Amino acid sequence: MRNRLIPIILLVTLAAGVFFSRVLSLPNLQAKGPDSYYTQWGSTQYDALHYDLDLNVSVDTNFLSGIVTIEAIAKEDLTEFALDLRGLTVTEVLVNNQPATFRQADAKLWITPPLKLSASEPFTSRITYSGNPQPFISDSDPNVAVGWIKYQDGIVVLDEPDGASSWFPSNNHPSDKATYTLHVTTPKQYNVFGNGVLTDQVNHGTETTYTWQMDKPMASYLVCINISTYSDKTDNVNGIPLRFYAKSASVDTVDIQLAYAKDMIPYFSQFFGPYPFSTYGGVVIDVDSAPTEEIKGDWESLYGLETQSFTLFFKNNDVDLAAHELAHQWFGNDVSLTDWHDIWLKEGFAKFSEWLWEEHLNGAQSLRDKLFAPDAYDKFVTEYEAYPPGNPPRNNLYHATVYLRGAMTLYALRLKLGDDTFFHIVRTFVDQYSYSNASTKDFIKVAEEVSNQDLSAFFDTWLYSTHLPKRTELGLP
Repeated sequence: MRNRLIPIILLVTLAAGVFFSRVLSLPNLQAKGPDSYYTQWGSTQYDALHYDLDLNVSVDTNFLSGIVTIEAIAKEDLTEFALDLRGLTVTEVLVNNQPATFRQADAKLWITPPLKLSASEPFTSRITYSGNPQPFISDSDPNVAVGWIKYQDGIVVLDEPDGASSWFPSNNHPSDKATYTLHVTTPKQYNVFGNGVLTDQVNHGTETTYTWQMDKPMASYLVCINISTYSDKTDNVNGIPLRFYAKSASVDTVDIQLAYAKDMIPYFSQFFGPYPFSTYGGVVIDVDSAPTEEIKGDWESLYGLETQSFTLFFKNNDVDLAAHELAHQWFGNDVSLTDWHDIWLKEGFAKFSEWLWEEHLNGAQSLRDKLFAPDAYDKFVTEYEAYPPGNPPRNNLYHATVYLRGAMTLYALRLKLGDDTFFHIVRTFVDQYSYSNASTKDFIKVAEEVSNQDLSAFFDTWLYSTHLPKRTELGLP
């Protein structure tokens, strides 16, 4: 989830994304990709297996020099292949340890290997590059900027949906997940927080190198590093290490988020299955350290951003935020999208998880009364009937409908099938597609197989129709 707060009905306020609208957009890409909405993102030519990022970051000057080694398998015969990279200069490319020719155009790095790569052939690419990374405006929304952000206290990366290309070359689409090793060298006064487990920290002179390891497949938009003078607090729940980072002024927020995580991880595991990663944590971003008043305004209204194994918190002490972003560890991170068109499949589940937590705190009837009280439901229909979550606007991917109608789709399915069958569907879906990718069709298939019902009319109504059922059609008085 990565969006601004706007008023909505029902339980909470919903974020509807605007980041940094003052950043200049770059040209559209013109390469064949796997996505139905954004064909310029990613590549269908190969399957990335592992990324090893060796980065040296001068925080004061915002200068990055990097060497990225990518292990991959060709999916077709390749005389040329593409990676996503923008605004940084490549100086050398090796393919299978041999020099390769390359060119950069329209946020793509095109590589010509010295010898043709055959379909199903494993190969390794090593790219050396450098420059001053910058955020850019995403095609998913003309008002949304993503990528590498230099701020007063350090650096934060906001990659969803396509910001990874601002700081490392990758196959930048969630359909191609890989494991990652992140080596980040910074001046010794800074520390680095990244995905997964901190496996090494080496001090050498005036610099320190941190190594973070993510051993489960991860989409490129979930890769994240944070560089600052944070302090951390640690704990654990059910044997899962918890680590939260913040400036000293945000220590109270860290304590609250730690408490939320300790309560929520066991609770959601009952419904979704075991927590899918070896660690969890978060970073609390201090909005007062934003580099400009404009960006400060963005950060003050920014809700949150999940990455794999931790969350970026831009809104302090929000229980709905904690539930929403934690749920993304299952929906979006463990089970990732096949296509951005199906974004409701992760955001709807995350919003639905907020409602599960509300139900846990105040009871099932209390939640149902809030969601389906006549005035509230009638207003919901008025607000969202015309915006099916299964077809979000291409230039407004994070439209409120993918959250609210997406979550309401799940709640209506729960009402239709009953708790036992519904949560059996959810657990089966997560188990079947764990550490891989799924589509709306995949979810519907699981739902129909588990329930032994034809649910095509139900999903057509809730995901694709501009007509929503009345309360009485849901079996409610």
